Amino acid sequence: MRLRESSFSRTVDRLCTEFGNEVTREQVADIIERCLCDLAGTPPGAMPELSERLGRQRLLQAHR
Repeated sequence: MRLRESSFSRTVDRLCTEFGNEVTREQVADIIERCLCDLAGTPPGAMPELSERLGRQRLLQAHR
């Protein structure tokens, strides 16, 4: 499942801003892509919020 490009970019932008220099944009984008795969079957309208939440959680776990 893929978000619309604009939703995907905004999600990546927000997480990049939140995590600053801890991760690259490419790392964030890769994590969001994996989150989208893991969330397959989720109603499309919920994907932007859920993928951002899951991505944030994974980034926090990776950078503790």
